[in-house]
Amino acid sequence: MDTELAIESGEILLKNRKMTREEAIAKLKEAKELMEIDMMSKEEFDELKKELTPVITNKNPE
Repeated sequence: MDTELAIESGEILLKNRKMTREEAIAKLKEAKELMEIDMMSKEEFDELKKELTPVITNKNPE
């Protein structure tokens, strides 16, 4: 098994690994789609957006 590839593709998740900007954008887009088909509430989406905004804007405190 190619461990690095598995980590990059999300097959293996590392607890302490920080989410990349690209991953945060993808997660937010997926959440928006879920909200549009009524599988996620607006409140849940807004909370996730609030959590991901610092990662996306590169203002994530170290």
